[in-house]
Amino acid sequence: RRLEEREADAAPRCAGLRRVALRCVARCGAGRQPLEVVAHAARSGDGTMLGARLPHNLVALGQSLGIALSYMGAVKLLAHKKVISAHDSRKATHIGMGLLYMSTWRLYDASQAARWVSASIPIAITGQVGLVGLGVLEDEAAVQAMSRTGRREELLQGPLVYGAVHLAGTLLCWLQRPHAMVALSALCAGDGLAEVVGRRVGRHKLPWSARKSWEGSAACVAGAYAASNALLRWNRCMPESLSPWAVQARLLGVAVAAAAAESLDSSHFDNLTTTGAAALASLALLR
Repeated sequence: RRLEEREADAAPRCAGLRRVALRCVARCGAGRQPLEVVAHAARSGDGTMLGARLPHNLVALGQSLGIALSYMGAVKLLAHKKVISAHDSRKATHIGMGLLYMSTWRLYDASQAARWVSASIPIAITGQVGLVGLGVLEDEAAVQAMSRTGRREELLQGPLVYGAVHLAGTLLCWLQRPHAMVALSALCAGDGLAEVVGRRVGRHKLPWSARKSWEGSAACVAGAYAASNALLRWNRCMPESLSPWAVQARLLGVAVAAAAAESLDSSHFDNLTTTGAAALASLALLR
């Protein structure tokens, strides 16, 4: 009876493995190597291969939370102790939090449920930012680390949009499509470095925006391009339908589009405009 019960439990798994094996054979016949097929199936969210391993995803969530909270806590502490300025702490949060968050995506498995587990991080952080901005929660260190003027109401603008676009990118793209990583890299590294470099060495102003500089725009292109390349390689999500040189050229094109949007004086909505421009360019170029 026990043998019969074990066979009954194993039957669905064997059927799933057979389906994956048939896909591997078919795709290898089209010219792909077996290991490439396995990686492609994992990125495409084929849950039959790895299964929805909730305990594994919860462990990955704990690791991701530990990284995020440690980084945010360190930045808040440095700002609170006046080791770094409020502006520098805000930029450190802007650049580092999103890139660290996306770098943890590979810790999860390929199931569809994994994206929801990972999305709980931007949900929690964005919710906290919103409550602090509304005055429901008191967190002076967070206000100092994420606001330009030290007013809590400012958290309801750029910081709230920052969290919302990370949540949207996680749920809409995850590891199955590269567009979220590319667009959010433009937001984190591109937009973040543009302000840092522009404030320090930006001497040549743009004709259409007196508050922006050519140096800042160049830093935006370089940051967005480098970060998107690094994240796509780290998460093994480089587009396979394009040649390596075509991918690089198109990632550069996305970075230029993001820099063009960032160069506009959009005030508190630059998080949305920069990300939106990069996302549209990525959807058009990285098919």
